[in-house]
Amino acid sequence: MPCYQLTFKSILPLILLFSCILFSISPNELNAQMLTISGSILDENSKTFPGVQVDLHQSNVIMQSDRADQEGKFTFTNLISGEYFLVIQFLGYENDTIPISLKNTNLILNPVSLRITNKNLKEVVIREKKPIGSVANDTLKFNASSFKVMKDASADELIEKMPTVTKDQGTIKAQGEDVKQVLVDGKPFFGNDPNLSLKSLPAEIIDKIQIFDQLSEQSQFTGINDGNTVKTINIVTKSGLNNGQFGKLYAGYGNNDKYQAGGNFNYFDGDRRISLIGMSNNINIQNFSIDDILGVIGSGNSQRPRNNFGNQPRGGNDPRRDNRGNSSGPGDFLVSQNNGISKTHAFGINFSDKVGSKLDYSVSYFFNRTNTQVTSELSRQYFQTDTLNQNYTETNNSTGTNTNHRLNARLEYKLDSFNSIVFRPRLTLQSNSNNNNSDNKTTFNLVTANSSNSQNNLKSDGINLSNYLLFRHKFKKFGRTISLDLNSNYAPKDDDNRHSSFASYVVSNATTLDTILQSQSNSYHKWGYNTSMEYTEPINSLHSISLNYRYNYGLDKTELNTHDIINESTGTDTLNLSLSNNFQSRSATHQTGLGYQFNKEQRWNVSIRTNWQYAKVENQEYFPLTNSIEKKYYNFLPSLFLRYSPSKTKSLFIQYRASTQIPSISQLQNILNNSNPIQLSIGNPALKQSVNQNANIRYSNTSPAASIFFGMLGFTMTNDYIANHLYINSRNNPVFNLYHIADGVQLSIPENAQTSYQFRSFISYTIPITKIKCNISFDASYVYSETPGLLDTLQFRSFQNNTSFGIALTSNISQAIDFNIQFRPSYNTAKSIDTKSNYFILDQRVKFNWQFISKNILRIEFNSKINQDLSRQYNQNIYLLNLAIGRKLFKNERGEIAIGVNDLLNQNQSIQRSISEYYIEDSKSNTLQRFFMLSFTYNIRNYNSGKKTTSNNNPDAEHMRRWRD
Repeated sequence: MPCYQLTFKSILPLILLFSCILFSISPNELNAQMLTISGSILDENSKTFPGVQVDLHQSNVIMQSDRADQEGKFTFTNLISGEYFLVIQFLGYENDTIPISLKNTNLILNPVSLRITNKNLKEVVIREKKPIGSVANDTLKFNASSFKVMKDASADELIEKMPTVTKDQGTIKAQGEDVKQVLVDGKPFFGNDPNLSLKSLPAEIIDKIQIFDQLSEQSQFTGINDGNTVKTINIVTKSGLNNGQFGKLYAGYGNNDKYQAGGNFNYFDGDRRISLIGMSNNINIQNFSIDDILGVIGSGNSQRPRNNFGNQPRGGNDPRRDNRGNSSGPGDFLVSQNNGISKTHAFGINFSDKVGSKLDYSVSYFFNRTNTQVTSELSRQYFQTDTLNQNYTETNNSTGTNTNHRLNARLEYKLDSFNSIVFRPRLTLQSNSNNNNSDNKTTFNLVTANSSNSQNNLKSDGINLSNYLLFRHKFKKFGRTISLDLNSNYAPKDDDNRHSSFASYVVSNATTLDTILQSQSNSYHKWGYNTSMEYTEPINSLHSISLNYRYNYGLDKTELNTHDIINESTGTDTLNLSLSNNFQSRSATHQTGLGYQFNKEQRWNVSIRTNWQYAKVENQEYFPLTNSIEKKYYNFLPSLFLRYSPSKTKSLFIQYRASTQIPSISQLQNILNNSNPIQLSIGNPALKQSVNQNANIRYSNTSPAASIFFGMLGFTMTNDYIANHLYINSRNNPVFNLYHIADGVQLSIPENAQTSYQFRSFISYTIPITKIKCNISFDASYVYSETPGLLDTLQFRSFQNNTSFGIALTSNISQAIDFNIQFRPSYNTAKSIDTKSNYFILDQRVKFNWQFISKNILRIEFNSKINQDLSRQYNQNIYLLNLAIGRKLFKNERGEIAIGVNDLLNQNQSIQRSISEYYIEDSKSNTLQRFFMLSFTYNIRNYNSGKKTTSNNNPDAEHMRRWRD
């Protein structure tokens, strides 16, 4: 398959063309003046006629609908010039059709008099079909009744049918972005874990699904977007079904001692909501988030050995935010891939309630203990130069046990109608043990250069405590507000590691052997806080200004002691000064700015900010040497947020934001990491901060035909990008004078390189097919990245292109039949140095559930993954087939007994490809394969219809943006 390599300059015309297409979807509506049509209805006696249905048509399509008010008046707004006609109808009266030619001025029609019909009316059955969804500002709303699922389906099965929503390896994406939070009726549910939330709720209680970017607590109050948003799904429950008890209990046992047991129980009584969830299994059902992976939260140990329990950052990027006191790891939600064989025990409870009219709170606790055994291998092909053809292979065997406790809470207290307080504490306790054995080999031009066997036995214990406090005050003058917040984070961690390795190096046809036996202890402390103030002042009803100030302080400190074990039997050891280090990184940031806001009738929302930032970073080494580096930064950081809603069905959102990113302590600490003796790494205290510029454009459109279109363009540019400088042949860095590093051994040092670029695009279109009662969705995405790299004395740039398409056909037939068919090919190209590469992956998924002959159930799930142009041993096609057949039991079919088989074809494998600036890596690990299981499930459904409803039962997403009385 030919590979055409795009450069950043060559895609600029594509960006401009796509932008023109996006903005020209409805050019008249975006540029023309918005007009109105109004009028009134009279009866046969020329009296006002309320309640009459009035529809505005254009080209046989209903554009808007209205009912005459008590005075018989109706109004249609947000119109453009054109030809329309009105259809006025009321039972017992003759329909009236009025043609309208709308020019450049608002139109007031003469009163319309309806006449009583002389025809005898036949029985009429009116069926109203709800649209799939709608757009409200930057929120996509979907009617759950427009998507049919099985009676016993959970919320996550319903969510998968929503337009713009995809799910891959446990990660939920909406509009091309990871979903970080799920709310239920506007309230947090199980902290910030989307999987727990969606699996705990039955689909039948859901009325609407809302997808939007939730603002920070402070921005929700002021109405000014500060850029700190998270992709959020809000589940709105049905009135009458959101009070009662509901849940699911299940148990199963199969061959080879496979088992699972668990369930969830929910008690909803108005504002009081209690949810319990528990599980115990050895079939790789984990359902935990990134907080469960110790060694990532507050990780500052550059000696951390390689493991298979989390995704490590690539290319020198630190996934933490620039706000060092406000972050606890690389994202609030990331589901670990189900590699290896896992045994999991977990329990969780969520409680929320409202006390009077002042206090609203929610608390959740989650416990998880997972034991995982992983056997993996990888092949890493480095991009070639004129003199270098390097390959690296690695096999790993690891066993790890991870235990954690998570406690989250949110309390909102209204002091009075002008003042409120929000408090969000969070505590995580973690313990991890991991035994890892790896065999590694490097070849140059197909000749072995070095090899090693390494063993690392790591034990870690950590705490993560954070607190967020926000005070909000509204003045008597509407729009004048002030808010103050304080956020603190404390994350100590202790690591104890026993490291042993045996390595051989081939230099000039001579082999050198080296043995390492060491014990390491690392005490790491992370502490930080930030505080900010925001003041808003209205100029008039449309314009306002704002003033803001933020101070941020962060302290990362690590004390690493490495001992060489001289006599293992007696425990005699000596301190290795070259591999021991006491290091501290301290940062302080001041940011102040001025903002301008414009808001008009929910159509226009514009926020412009100009921020000036001063940052000071001090990196200090206390042992074995004393060294200090101080850096000061001055940055101008503008931002722009624009939302334009030309009609109730369309929304355009534009965002631009500049930010900074300070290097992590693991990138700064000047100590050698020898956990893999043939691939070493060391930090760089002289690193500078990176400056990011990020821009996004999003457009949403729902039509009267119930179709939904969504488009997104994104661009990111990073100055002073932090890349890993690889030294393979060159030995000109001073660090080689300090450590005895054999020829051919790779050393990685983070350094500031040139500018990196990334361009992202995503479009989605969904439309119902009424003849077969299905919805069909099309989506496409394209990602282009250009990244600088450093290899020995060579500076280069690597280019990557990822193009993917998707087609999904989902049933909307009945609760007795439910299917979801997906077809998703992707084509990827990469170019770096003197090497070009391309590969193709095709994912196909079929999910089919059928209830037949009254109470019999058939469930089929088929996944296939076709890989082309991967490494030889990874270029495999995988076909997964899961089957289950069962029968519904008891009254209302609440129970089900079934016999099922997982991976009937016994082909399950985990094959991944990743590309960095320097190499293409293919990896494979063991996974759970074929087993049979007999299972029983019971659904709890006890709805107390007629009881009090939740005060926040039907929140609009706008309620989660602004604080109201």
